[in-house]
Amino acid sequence: MRHGDGHEQYPKEGLCRGKKEVYENRTNVADGLDKCYTADLWTAATKRWIIEQKQQLKSGLHPFRLYYTGVSGKKPVLDFQWSSSEISKQQIPSSVFMLDEKI
Repeated sequence: MRHGDGHEQYPKEGLCRGKKEVYENRTNVADGLDKCYTADLWTAATKRWIIEQKQQLKSGLHPFRLYYTGVSGKKPVLDFQWSSSEISKQQIPSSVFMLDEKI
């Protein structure tokens, strides 16, 4: 979906700005999207991506970058949690984090 097309609330019907193309990889799938709301399409695609990543996650080090901006007047709090089939949801101990000093 092109950026501007994402502003059309119902891409197949094109009620506001005309009909839009919606691609999954290189295939236009708009014909199968009767009454599909654009935000719901983005949410569904994001959830699918997260599930696929969870299934591929292997044990070991995994880089991530965090950009945090504080909320004015409130104490900053950052809470990282994890869970697996063997671990119930719990706070991640700071001892498992590794800081990359080059950043």
